[in-house]
Amino acid sequence: VFGYARDAGIKLPDLRKVLWLGEAWSAQLDQDIAAVAPNARRWGMFGSTETWVVGTNTPDCPADVFHPLPEQLVHVGAGGLLDFTTLSPEMLNLVLRYQTGDAGQFVACACGRPGKALRVLGRRDSVVQVRGLGLHVDDIIARVECEPGVSRAQVLIPEQRGRVTPVDVLQVTGPDAAPDLPARLRSELRASIFTISTAFQHDPQSFRVTAVDSLISNERTGKTASFVVREQS
Repeated sequence: VFGYARDAGIKLPDLRKVLWLGEAWSAQLDQDIAAVAPNARRWGMFGSTETWVVGTNTPDCPADVFHPLPEQLVHVGAGGLLDFTTLSPEMLNLVLRYQTGDAGQFVACACGRPGKALRVLGRRDSVVQVRGLGLHVDDIIARVECEPGVSRAQVLIPEQRGRVTPVDVLQVTGPDAAPDLPARLRSELRASIFTISTAFQHDPQSFRVTAVDSLISNERTGKTASFVVREQS
């Protein structure tokens, strides 16, 4: 919203507070909000549908540091992965230890509030945020690679100024692949995967399935990841 407002030259001088949840805060947001609503300050929440709100932060806290709520038990496990136990009887999943796939660490917050705060370091599983919804990359890869004629697949997520634009499913196909395979797979994935059908409801052309000769690999290591995030100018 702020990126589009900035591009359109819209100003919101009366906006004072921005409540943020759902996706990680990006440096581009700081620039967009400063241009659109210079008097606004960010107030954030971290959590998930399963855990509800785990912690909150204020404009005096770093954007990736949250103060856990008293009813939330936060544990940093192997590999820095976080899991949470909710003790409030009003929450969705009472006394359920749940791992979101995010990694984190306990830190002292720059705001000066006493007690340990939680720095969220980002996801460590195959779920990537697309327009506020979790896209399970491994499920897409498994579905595409089981198709006759497809040897390998990869999800490419282009970003422009920190915002996801289209999503591309790249597939390496052999001579036995049907000519209409990309179009058919695109239709099936849009119909069967909630994140895709919802995120691209108003611009379905932004979800694409493309046959390629090779996938995108790391030039230094030669490794090929299941999904690639690439910044576009």
